[in-house]
Amino acid sequence: MKIIKCIKRSLLKNIKRNQFILKKQKELQEKQKEQEVQQKEAQSQQQQMIYVQWNEGQVQQDVKIKQKKNPQKYESLSHKQKIDPYINTVNGGETEKYC
Repeated sequence: MKIIKCIKRSLLKNIKRNQFILKKQKELQEKQKEQEVQQKEAQSQQQQMIYVQWNEGQVQQDVKIKQKKNPQKYESLSHKQKIDPYINTVNGGETEKYC
């Protein structure tokens, strides 16, 4: 009888320990999934920022090329002012749109 009680007790302890281990493993897996999602989001944001910076650089290059081709349109613009590539400000303050 005592041996059976001992075996039962040790089995119950093992079951509880295994349940605790499984619970901790699930928690760790959930944390890892959350970290992976955060890493993917951060990576996509970084890629978007890189694209935006590249695109802004391309727009600035296009504007510089257009300034070289027709400098009269750009004489009144300050160098610090951002230039919208789709709207050219003409000397009289009029805007000319093109696509």
